[in-house]
Amino acid sequence: MFSMIPCSSDCIYQVDGYCTLETPTIVTNITNHGCVHRIQVQKKTVPAPTESKYLKHPLQTQMPPSHAAHQ
Repeated sequence: MFSMIPCSSDCIYQVDGYCTLETPTIVTNITNHGCVHRIQVQKKTVPAPTESKYLKHPLQTQMPPSHAAHQ
């Protein structure tokens, strides 16, 4: 049976303002604040592809094909 428990936490079980945890799991939050099953969502940070530390060679300005044909 699914209970509609309102939830506004930044938790992996929260979807559209409700808890989607169907079967209680181990206690992961022992701070005495909020839900004991709350697991913080980890924000993924993706580096920008133009950052030089991720590129072997810095990006160079591209010219339209019409300019390259006249050189």
